[in-house]
Amino acid sequence: MVFEDEEPTTEAMAREIYDHVAGVFERGFEDGPYRIAPGGVRVERVRVWETPNSWAEYEG
Repeated sequence: MVFEDEEPTTEAMAREIYDHVAGVFERGFEDGPYRIAPGGVRVERVRVWETPNSWAEYEG
């Protein structure tokens, strides 16, 4: 993950991961024996940990 126009904060990483995974699930996914129908899975939130006590979360 490369951030060219913003700081690579934990919050930005959580948002980027959420957007990517939510898009894959929305479009559907098929790879070998794995298949997820379009819209079959919904991402609720992504949490990225910095340390055992520090994290950022993004909800869509």
